[in-house]
Amino acid sequence: MASVSTNAYKNDILTRLGFKPSRNLPITDRNAFSTVTQGVFSSIGPVPFQYTFPARLDYAGLKDGELSKLVASKLPKELLKHEEFLAKFITAIDSGPHAKLIRAILEVYCHPSHIKLPAGISRHNGEYLLTHCLRVAALMYHRADAFTFKNYYISLNDPKYKITKEDDLLIIAGLVHDFGKINSFILNNSGEIIDIRPKHHKSSSRLLSSLPEFWSKDLSPEDRYIIQSVCIYSTEIASLPIQSSLVEQSKPKAVSDRLQFLIELTAQCDIISCQIENNVKYNFDIESNSLDIPEVQDNSELVDDTKIDLLKKISEYIASDAIINGKGSDRSIGFKYLDNSKDKPRHFLFLDENEFSSAFALFLKKPEWANKENKSHALTLAILPKLDEAGYLVRSNDIGAQPAVNCLYKVDFVDGNPEVISFTLRSCFVLDLTDWPNQNKLREMASCHSKPIIVNSIFGNKFAPIRTSVTDNNVYEELGIDNVPKSTIKDVESLMKSKQPQKIGDQQLNSHTIISRIKSGLAKKRIRPAMETAIGQPIPIGNADEFFTQVGVKLIVCDPANDYLKSLGIMSVRNSKKHPGTHIVVLDPIVYPQNAIV
Repeated sequence: MASVSTNAYKNDILTRLGFKPSRNLPITDRNAFSTVTQGVFSSIGPVPFQYTFPARLDYAGLKDGELSKLVASKLPKELLKHEEFLAKFITAIDSGPHAKLIRAILEVYCHPSHIKLPAGISRHNGEYLLTHCLRVAALMYHRADAFTFKNYYISLNDPKYKITKEDDLLIIAGLVHDFGKINSFILNNSGEIIDIRPKHHKSSSRLLSSLPEFWSKDLSPEDRYIIQSVCIYSTEIASLPIQSSLVEQSKPKAVSDRLQFLIELTAQCDIISCQIENNVKYNFDIESNSLDIPEVQDNSELVDDTKIDLLKKISEYIASDAIINGKGSDRSIGFKYLDNSKDKPRHFLFLDENEFSSAFALFLKKPEWANKENKSHALTLAILPKLDEAGYLVRSNDIGAQPAVNCLYKVDFVDGNPEVISFTLRSCFVLDLTDWPNQNKLREMASCHSKPIIVNSIFGNKFAPIRTSVTDNNVYEELGIDNVPKSTIKDVESLMKSKQPQKIGDQQLNSHTIISRIKSGLAKKRIRPAMETAIGQPIPIGNADEFFTQVGVKLIVCDPANDYLKSLGIMSVRNSKKHPGTHIVVLDPIVYPQNAIV
């Protein structure tokens, strides 16, 4: 009892609860314990954050300026002569208002395990992730003064608002827009990068939040919110929150004019950086105030700007250059599906609008046409009426006689029985290849493993008339299109019938959700390997049928696994000899690495 009541023991308890003697407050006052950690206020005791801190270099022993020199040596070669940006960049690292945060971000990028990571699987032509992000930051600085607001679905709070190259968040936004890719790559048994996990932009925000420097008092709450929003929404601008209002408005207002400018500038510069990485030239010597449109050029012969046979070009592209049925969104513009539900087999091509527009614009040597002003790309709006007029564009029943430009859908791809969502294309158009000349290659291609189901039009139940903007009209003029042709009706009821995938319990489960639950079960020891295995070897799980059923897996004996089980990271399912009536489930070590079990 004596030891329990000692002052040392009491002080130890108070210390663990976060007591602050320096505040000269009694222990009965909660303000004596309150603290703010990683932006979270707690009235007693520290918050036990479960962050996985990213590896980063320790530059504490380096002299001033050495980090900036190291990073400058990794700049894209076209920026080495861009003295204005280099001076701004070095100042931002060494003495800018957010120097500590920028240094922390660069220390993560420069760690030996990160510095040679690629910017993507195929779209970035082998460019390093750090180099890509540095280029995006430079482009944002170069284009900021000339950037104009052209979002036709959102209005600014101040119509005269403009962003300038002096904005302190420009460089940070460019550096962190792909920050989450650092821990989003998928490796094979040989340690080679083979794919990238979806939604890495949301991982960017989580990774950034794990840096103590992000919660520095030097960074205002508004700046912190803007940076995180750029991470999360720069690839999904249409999902960016808007101001709530009880007053009916013709257009919703932006939450922040500054955020709206920064996020749209980031998205534009990310596209242009990708174009530069694919050997398209960009002139950094041109003054930014003269950039009315992206100053992107190519050395090869210019495409005839007065008239392009888009139907012929798209036919050539999907028949030869297009990547179809790839393993990830970075590697495929769409998915071919064979429908055998009718007497005559029909071949459909589901094209991801974002991936297709960027890739097809490069194919046409017109990368500026890939820009996206609203819910649709200008290039897409020019193509859909042509496809519709030729009879190749698929219409869902609820589209009816609406304009062809409304034929953009959210499409779920489902697997298994019961059906669960494997992945989703959020803006997709569908082509019927069955009778399209010169498409034998695609007709002979194997169907994708997942079944596509059109959920709805991305414009909802109420369709707008043909949508045009300044950029759209410029593209139409270059293409020699006077007006958008009227639509024809093409009904494919059997394939296009809207349907929601089957629900399991109270939730609609996709493969990523099920994989996460299995990983959680391994980490929490709810399921255990039936035997010890070396790192990189298949992981057998026995006597766990109830667990797998609860997380949404339909167990069927299958050795090797079918496509549905493979999508869940399951290599095979066998009957258990030790526990009759149950199964041995063998997990793929690539999807479920050994560190998930620890």
